[in-house]
Amino acid sequence: MYLQEFLALSMVSVERFIEFIKEKETRLRNCYAETIEFSSEYFIKMILMDAAFVIMFLLKCKHMECIGSRDTILNPPCKFVDVMNDICLLENQLPFFILNELCGLSPIFGDSPKAILIELTHWFFSNEWGSWKVGEYREKIDFLK
Repeated sequence: MYLQEFLALSMVSVERFIEFIKEKETRLRNCYAETIEFSSEYFIKMILMDAAFVIMFLLKCKHMECIGSRDTILNPPCKFVDVMNDICLLENQLPFFILNELCGLSPIFGDSPKAILIELTHWFFSNEWGSWKVGEYREKIDFLK
């Protein structure tokens, strides 16, 4: 469901996303400490599904109006806490570059998909666990300006 919503929102075909991820497959596989034994086709589809889920989850958390009535992650019976905890597990992480670059393919994310993803991620973690890292985050951003 999240992949379908991501495809509709992004206005990019599933074939284009698959082609794009295939071009990045070696770089993606090299991001993981262990060798991933999945076939190329399965790995690419898994990355697309996971990336679409993470992007849509972050969007929906901040923009509640995006939540549909069929969404069982953020509507009762709510699985939000399970997903939130799963996102924080290091072994479940996607390389940030692929989230950024997939968003960059879509005109709806504008000229700064990385800034949007950083903002959504920052909002999610600050909102869910408090702002104990916000000061440190802002210092780093100010330093980059």
